Formats: sequence, C-alpha cells, structure tokens
Amino acid sequence: MNNILDINLATTLSNYPIKQPHWSVKTWIILFVFSLYLSLTIGCSEKIELKIEGKILAENGQTLSGARVVISGPENHAMISGSNGKFLFGDIVAGSYQITVTKPDYQAYINQITVIDTASTTNVILEKQNSQTIFGIVTNQDNQQLLSNVKLTTIPPTSEVISDSDGNYRFYQKLQPASYVVRAEAEGFEITQLDVVVRLGEPARADILLPPLKPVLAFSKTSLDFGTDKDNLKLTIKNEGKGSLNWTVDRPKEPWIKLGKLKGTAKPEMPDTISIEVKRDELEPKAYQLDLTFTHNGSIKRFPITVNVKPKPALFVSPEKLDFGSDQQSLTISIENRGTGPLEWTITSPEKWIRAEPTSGQTRQTSTLVKLTVDRQEMRPGDYQQQLTVVSNGGQMDVGASIRVNANPRLHVNTKALDFGNSTKNLSLTIRNLGTGQLDWQISVPETEWLKIVPQNGISNRQISSVINLNVVRIGLAAKQYRQVITITSGGGDWPVEVSMLVDRPTLLVNKPKLSLMAKEKQQSFQLSRQGFSNVDFEIYSSQKWLQIEPQRGQLNDQSIMIQVKVDRSPLPPGNGQAVLTIESNQIDKRLELAVMVEVLPTLELKVIDAKTRRPISQAKALSREAQVDGRIQFKDTDLDMISGLVSAEGYLNQSFSVSLRSAKNRLVEEIIPLTPIPQPAGRIQGRELDLPTEIISSSDGIFAYVINSESSTVNQITISSNEIVKTFDLSSDGRNPKDLIAHPLTGQVIVANSFVKPVKLGTPQNDTISIMPELLDRSVVLTVGNHPVGLAIDPITNRLYVANQSSRTISVVDLGQRKEIGLLIPLRSGIPNRMVLTNGYLYAIVGEKIEIFDTRSNRSVKSINGVFGPLDLAASSNQKFVYVVNNKRNSLSIIDTINQVVIKEIPVGSSPVRVAVSKGFHPNRDLIFVVNQGDSTVTMLETRANEVSPFEVWQAEVAAEPIKVGFMPLGVCVTTDKVYIVRKEDSVIEVLEF
Repeated sequence: MNNILDINLATTLSNYPIKQPHWSVKTWIILFVFSLYLSLTIGCSEKIELKIEGKILAENGQTLSGARVVISGPENHAMISGSNGKFLFGDIVAGSYQITVTKPDYQAYINQITVIDTASTTNVILEKQNSQTIFGIVTNQDNQQLLSNVKLTTIPPTSEVISDSDGNYRFYQKLQPASYVVRAEAEGFEITQLDVVVRLGEPARADILLPPLKPVLAFSKTSLDFGTDKDNLKLTIKNEGKGSLNWTVDRPKEPWIKLGKLKGTAKPEMPDTISIEVKRDELEPKAYQLDLTFTHNGSIKRFPITVNVKPKPALFVSPEKLDFGSDQQSLTISIENRGTGPLEWTITSPEKWIRAEPTSGQTRQTSTLVKLTVDRQEMRPGDYQQQLTVVSNGGQMDVGASIRVNANPRLHVNTKALDFGNSTKNLSLTIRNLGTGQLDWQISVPETEWLKIVPQNGISNRQISSVINLNVVRIGLAAKQYRQVITITSGGGDWPVEVSMLVDRPTLLVNKPKLSLMAKEKQQSFQLSRQGFSNVDFEIYSSQKWLQIEPQRGQLNDQSIMIQVKVDRSPLPPGNGQAVLTIESNQIDKRLELAVMVEVLPTLELKVIDAKTRRPISQAKALSREAQVDGRIQFKDTDLDMISGLVSAEGYLNQSFSVSLRSAKNRLVEEIIPLTPIPQPAGRIQGRELDLPTEIISSSDGIFAYVINSESSTVNQITISSNEIVKTFDLSSDGRNPKDLIAHPLTGQVIVANSFVKPVKLGTPQNDTISIMPELLDRSVVLTVGNHPVGLAIDPITNRLYVANQSSRTISVVDLGQRKEIGLLIPLRSGIPNRMVLTNGYLYAIVGEKIEIFDTRSNRSVKSINGVFGPLDLAASSNQKFVYVVNNKRNSLSIIDTINQVVIKEIPVGSSPVRVAVSKGFHPNRDLIFVVNQGDSTVTMLETRANEVSPFEVWQAEVAAEPIKVGFMPLGVCVTTDKVYIVRKEDSVIEVLEF
C-alpha cells in the first residue's frame, strides 16, 4: 500500500514540480528506517485502512485517463487517473472530503465524500463541454458571406437562437440524443431546413447555406385566346419573387399580331401590363397559334396566343318575287351560298296562308330549293301580298309573294234531323260556309203553329257561322207524334231538315229520390213539378202523423211548387223513423211515392245540484257548456254511445260522470249530478279560555267540540251550533301539557293524554297520566300510564283504550271499565310510538318512520309498513277499509288498504302536512278528507269514491283544484256535519269553515 501511495505521489509531484531539498545521505537513511518502521507497524496492526478510490468515465461509459483528481479536507492530495481511468487515495484519516476532477475540454466535477470507518468508492462521469448541443455558421449561398440576425429553431421545438455578427449560432440547451431539423429564417432569404443527428456526449455541427430570394416571372393567365371576335386583350406580367423584374419580349414575325410594348418592369406589389392586338383581315378561316418569348435574367419563358378566323358565308335568294295567281298552289325558290363556310338560314312568313318546306337549313356549295305552298281555304276573296324573310349568318333577303282568292261559297248544316222528344222545347241548327266568299241563305217556313224559327235568313262566310233557333209549343196539342220538313236554300246549295216532337200525358216529378232528415234537421223541402203540358191537381198523404206537409194539396202548371216537410220527434224513440209520402192526381197515369227517413238521437240532460242542500247550481259547467238557472245542462241529439266528462262549479269539488246512451229507450235521458260544496271561512273562535290550543275533536252526537290547551293544561267545551265556548275544565292537577284527546263513541266520555306529571322524587322513573271526564266536563278520573303519552285510540266494543307512551316506547292497554292499565304493546326494535288509529281489531300506530300494525286480540305486532315518509298523523275511513297517513317529508297522503295491509296509493297535498281528519260525505259511501298543510297554511280537501272489485276495493278520490287558505301555522282539525274547525296554536284561535 505504501508503495502504491509513493508511486501516486511521485506521479503527482512530477506533474506539479516542487523544489527538492538537498538532504545528506545520513538524512536519507534515517528517513528510510523510519518509513520501514511505520510500514511494519501498520502492517502488523488490525486497524482498517481508510481510502477513496474510483474511476473516471465519459458520458458514453468509456474510461478517461489523464484526468486530475484532487481531494481536500482533513488531508489534501492530488493525482492523475491512469490508463484505465482509476484513481486511489489510500491511508487517509476519517472525515469529510471535497473531490474535484478536471480534464481539458470537459466540465469540472466537484462533490463531497465522507469517510468514516470504511473505504469510499465513487465513479465520476465527466461531461464534455457543449456536449449534445447543435452549433454552426450561417452563410449566403450566392456570395458566401456570413449572415447575422438569422433566427434558428428546431423541430421538435427546443429553443430559439439568433446568429451573431460572424454568422455563428449555438443551441446551448443540452438536447436529448435524437434526430432534429434546424430551421433558419432571415429577411430576403428563403426559409431553409437541415437535418441533424445529436449523439450521446457529443456536440453536433450544422452549417447552413441560405439562398437569397429572387424575382420570379409569372403571368396572370396560362394563355390568351382571342376566339373569333376579340381584337384586343391585355396580359398582366407578375413578379412572384422579390425585388424588381426586368423583362423583354421578342417581336413576333407574324404580321397579324401587334404588341403594345417589348419590355418593362414588374414588382411584387406592382405588376406590369402589355396590350396585344390582332388583325384578321386577309386571314383564311382557321385557327392560328404562336408563342410569345419573354426573357428575364437570361431565362426564357413562352406564352401561347390563339386566334380563330371564322368563315364568312354570303346569302343569295332567287327569284325575289313570286305570284301564285288564283290557281297556283306551290312555287319554289333557290338559296345559294356565295361566300365561304356553311350558310345557316331560316325562312319566316308573317301570314299563315303561305308555308315553306323546309323552313331552315344549311347550304354550302350546292344550292337549296325551298317549296312554298299557299292555302286559300280560310281566306276571303281578294288579292293578298306578304314578304317572306330569309335570315342567315351570311346576310338577310326578302322574297315577295302575292295571291288571289276568288269567291266560292258552299252550304253545310250540322244535322239533317231534329227530334224534340216529349219534353225539349228549344233546339238549334248551325249553318256554315265551307267554301269561300259570302253565303246568302233563307228558310222556307211551313204554315204550322207548333214550330217557330228565328232567324229565317242570313249571311255566312268562313269565319262566321249562322245559328237558327227552333222552338216548339205543346200546349193545347193532342198527345201524338208531330213531324215537319224545312228546307234551307242558298247560292251554295240547298239543305232539307226533318223536325219531329212528341206530346204525351203529364207525369209528376220530384227533385229528390228520398228525404233524409238528420238529427239536427227539423224540416226539409222538395220541389214538385209536372212533366207535360196540362194542369195537374194533386194531393199529398203521409203514412205517419209525426210528419206535417205544407201545402198538402194544390194545382201544378208550368211552375213547380216547393213542398215543406216538418217532423215532430217528441213521440219517437232513438233510432231511425220512416214514413212514406204519397202524391195522387186524376190527371196522371201513376201516383208518386216519396220515402222519408228521420234520424232520432237521444238528448242527455244533466241536473247539477248541491249535494248538501239539493238545490240546483246555475254556474256549473260540463264539456264547455254552462248550466241554466235550474242547473240543467243539455246535450241535444248526440250520436255518442257514451258521454263522459267532468262537472265543475266555483266553490264545489269537481264531479266526473259517465252516461251510456247506447240502449236509451226514451229520447230524453236525465242524470242528476250532486256536487260537494267546499267549506268557506265563516268566522273564528277566540278568547282568554284558549291558551295555545293544539287538538280538537267532536262529540259522538255532534253537539259539542272539545279542544285542549297546551299552556294552561285545560280542555274547552264548544257548542257547535253557536261556535261558543261554554265550559273550561282545568286538568293541571292531573298533569300538564296535554298532547291528545279522544271521545268515547258510546259513552261520550272525553279522554285526555297528559304528557307531563311533576315527579314525586327526582331521579326516579316517572309515569304520566290520562284524564277521563264525562261529557259535561264536571269532574275527572286520573289513570297512570307510561312516560310522556302522546297518542290515543279507543275500541268501543272491548271498551279498551290504547295510549302511546313516547318516552317509555310502549303502548298502554287500559280497561276503561276497570279503569286500570292491563297490559303493554311493545313496538318492534324499541320504536317510538306516536299517534294511532284502530280499525277492524288492528291498531295502526306511527312508530318512528314506519306504520306498525298490532293485533289487539293477541296484543302483538304483526306487520310493519315502510311506504310512508315522515308520518305525523293518521285516520281511518268511515267503512274501516282504508287508513290515511300524512307524509310530512313527502307532502303527500298515503292510502293503506286495511284488508291487505299495504300502501296502495300516494296523493300529493300541500307543504308540510301535519294532521288529517275524515268524515262521512254528502254522497252515500263517500268520505270527506281534510289534510292540514302547515308549510303553506292551507287545507287540502278530498272526496273519496270507490268501486267494488273482487277481492278488494279500489280507492279513488277527487282532489279540490285549489287548497283552502287558512291562518298561520294551522294544526288540529275537526269535521262535523256542516263545519270544519282548524286550530291555530300560535294565535290561540280556532278558524270556522262552513259548507
């Protein structure tokens, strides 16, 4: 080890020359002996040698020799790494050292090393200066000058650098080994990109040559086409590069083209223009093409020019005049082309009496013959002339044509026989002139009274026909066939016509095959007339008395008579009534019968009445119809098998109805619709006797109402007929803060639950009480029950009272005959009982957030119902088949079917409902339900209606369209036969609503 240290030290010292002292031989011997002693001492010792060793590596993992390694700390040493890159500092003392490694072209390495009780090994990685960067110079490609202010970026993006005044640039950010693209941009130069590969631990050089931007010659069009008609066009010369573009163009050798100028200058922002003119004179009809040669900076660019010379045909027509005379039908003309190219021509004539064939064509070297034909058929006699025009692409010429038309009339009549039959009175003949000129005609009229002819002479030509009107008169003639021949004579020939007619016995006619009176029609009419020429005396008979005819008898002549038929449907049942009208006369061969069908529909009449007073409601409405003063709403003559709808009236619950008319036996079907009135505010009960009242009930006979006061612990007796408090009974000696009260249906006793009794001894279990009083409230009997009673229910058959003890979490069973507690009902899972109702031997109790059902015969819980939401009160229907539960958290009312003991429906009510009361309604088998909504200070009113469907009853209800508004914070509710009491605790007031 010492030898190694000495060698390293010598090597280090040789690199860093130190002035050697001049010692004697003796001194050297002493030092050698001392050194030998130290070596033996250290070698024989068990002490651990402390040292720092390692390797010097490049970034690519290769070892680096010749690196200078220096440690400083408790000891200072220096050395040069060997060929394998290793270094070692041995036999050093413990402590913290700073190691520094340097090598030319590499970045210095500095680190801290702590040596305590063992050797420290560390490998040092030296990074080359500027390794993994991109650098280079930017040069002008044309003159090799170095370029400054060039912006350089990389793809993918790293950083942005600008070349310096010498054109140098470098991306100093150390890059990841990868392939990059260096992008160089400078004003006046093309953007240039260069691919560069950066390798691990090495810089990458990328020298860039930027080509300067140059002017570029371009044209606004790819060519110029003068077509056949353009003589002058302009060409725009553009510079799509940079700087000024000086251009020249060679003068064309062709004599038919002329250039406006031969040179010019174009800038990127200001293009140049040259005018080009062509002359087609003396050019053959064909296409011509040449290239203009443009020169710029020694480069040549050619631009094509195209010119078309169209042919020039020349039109010549012979002869230029044609005379058809009076007998020529057709003549010809010749069309020649005395020019070049095809001659396209068309012949037009202003008059229709001449026709050309063909009317158009194409003529080249051979002439074309056109046949002209005249038509004299529709022309009046005389001389006619017109000019035919030949229009072509080689000019236009006119051809004159003349014609003569001689007169030649010819008679024609539209028929040779006219038959007036047995009823026609007027017919006509049409005389036409099928020849030319004027036709003069006349009719030889026979001496007969039954035939009249107008006119009897006239004039006709080709354009105007003559119409002869023939009329026959049958009145007074014998019944037989009549015939007569008339002759029309003229200069164009004669024409005989046979005229005939028949006179027979008159017949009766009606304008309708039958009469059909629909449901809404009260009468119809028909027209009675006679076919013939003699008067007819008629009489009409009806087969049914419910038809009336007006007139029933009369006389027919040439004028028809309107017969009115009226129907009286009152004796007719719904359906179709039929009758026959018989029309008779002695002057006709056969009587006439007319069938009459009458549609009879039922009329539905709704009588709307007040369900309580049985009086008619005049303001009722149903199916968009309003009731009359007597409450009647009629649906006359309806063709519906069933009429269903809703009857509504202000202040009443809506009432649905459905009436079948399919099998109605009478025309009038009556239906009574009783509407349940909605109670209206009628006053209030207040006074010092009321002290924060909470709950209210009515006596079993409906004479009194009882209310408990939570503050004064009293109960008030109210006379329902006068709404007056007649008695107040103090219960404070029995208990405080009453929570509920109930009236015995059979004995009339009033029972109050006292929720607080002053403890006899503090800290002992406390039971509270109930108070039992007679109807007159003159005394009370106190019974002890569980702690904090809040709800009461009574079974009048077994004479047992059920008390919900909230704090005890029990339900006391009290025998009212023995006046003592005889048992307890325990809710499931120690639930907290609240208000209760008893129906069909089952006790329904609010326990926590559920409804728990107890069998009062076995005194045990039999079922728990979950379909309620924050229940606060419940009540039973009058038929004991349903229990209604107030859902305070859901703003609804749940309906429980007591047969199946399940929730069957949920009805929305007002906000935060707290109480519900039920009473028998004004309709049989219907209940009125009132729900007190504390959140919006309203009362929701419902009326039940039920349909018996096996095996259980389906529950339905009509909900009032609008809730009843009451005062602030309503709580208790009680319903009598004609009143509703609402307790407002905070105001110590009882509101009175009356039906």
